[in-house]
Amino acid sequence: MYLLRTIGLGLLLIVLAGCSLNAEPLSIQEAYDQGLIDLEFKNSGTAGGVLMMIVTGKTDRSIRITIPAGQILDNQTDYHEDMVLIAYEGRLDTPEDTYIQAKSLITKQATARYGVIEAYSLELYAEPGAETDTYAFDGFVDAELQRLVDHLSMQSSEEFVGKQLAIWALTDNPDHDTASEIMQFNEHDLAQARTFLLAAKFDPTDYRLFQE
Repeated sequence: MYLLRTIGLGLLLIVLAGCSLNAEPLSIQEAYDQGLIDLEFKNSGTAGGVLMMIVTGKTDRSIRITIPAGQILDNQTDYHEDMVLIAYEGRLDTPEDTYIQAKSLITKQATARYGVIEAYSLELYAEPGAETDTYAFDGFVDAELQRLVDHLSMQSSEEFVGKQLAIWALTDNPDHDTASEIMQFNEHDLAQARTFLLAAKFDPTDYRLFQE
């Protein structure tokens, strides 16, 4: 029997705020590869707003960190799930905050900034990620999965269970019973996953999750 996955519910409240128009936009990997930031990820679950990025500026340049949909984070712990990034959700003042502020993450030299990323497991049968896991950038998902990911990045983050089911349908093609042993979901979640696949031009009947 598989252990049920811990599903991150995200943080509780979004506070609206503006963003800086003066900061240079760079993807998180570009900023890291150019040596402009120090970077760490903390994982709190399998699906939804589960990745916290801790970004510390290394120069006096102001950079607005962006998250490209489809970016893969390779888990450096053997047998722990790799993650696909979907969207930037917002900023935290401290790692212990219970709400997300709808602010861009703008780097500041020698100061840690905390952001939340909507992300999903790429591997149904891998062990769930742990808070102490470390990650490395590992390119992007393939063209088929990218088509789904691009659609998911424009949908409400509240439907994170349906999003995860749709991703696993493409990556691992589990049947209903196997998926339900690993992650709890209901008929609404299953219907949402079906809707996401249809909208991304996939036929749900091709996947065992939706077969009787």
